[in-house]
Amino acid sequence: MNTIVSFKSELSREDFNAIPFINAHGYHCKTIAYSLWHIFRMEDIVAHTLIHEDEQIFFRNNYQERIHAPLITTGNELVKKQIADFSKLLNLKELYLYMEEVKASTENIIQNLSFDEMKNKITEDKKELLQSLHVV
Repeated sequence: MNTIVSFKSELSREDFNAIPFINAHGYHCKTIAYSLWHIFRMEDIVAHTLIHEDEQIFFRNNYQERIHAPLITTGNELVKKQIADFSKLLNLKELYLYMEEVKASTENIIQNLSFDEMKNKITEDKKELLQSLHVV
């Protein structure tokens, strides 16, 4: 997380939006802004919907509007220029606030899980709930 936080002072806005290898496969064809979005949306979804079974930080604290995100998903549906265009829309200050809240809440959830709870598998009901939310 320290490295991610250091990006705020070490990188320009253009660096967050750049896709130097747009035709590569994997994470080489993503932007930093998109990657941060994707990672923390996924963490929020898993921690709150699948593990803790409560409302995601994203929805609870109105981060879609605050970040200026046209998506509620992890962004897997975006490709190439769509990723760059999406990245340019994001309010990075609010994205970082979201990331900090997700990190703190996930750590709290994990610290309070019992050993037996850590062994729980994702039920069909939870999978259906996840699909109904249209976030992945």
